[in-house]
Amino acid sequence: MEYYDLAISYFNLAGATKKIDKEEISYYKALSFYKLKEYRLAKSTIDNILLRDGKTLELENSISKKLTRDEKKTM
Repeated sequence: MEYYDLAISYFNLAGATKKIDKEEISYYKALSFYKLKEYRLAKSTIDNILLRDGKTLELENSISKKLTRDEKKTM
């Protein structure tokens, strides 16, 4: 079983330290929000990442697709 809520709490704590790569934390935090189906939080988190590699772009695209689907459902 996956504990995404707990992971987000740990990422928040880890982000307070100076020795940790904040962009890496943001990626995994966004991934956790995505897994929890909190797509708007995932989007706002991933938007803070400046240097985007392949995995970040892939997650960003997945988030955008989910948000687009959700918007179409509400219309």
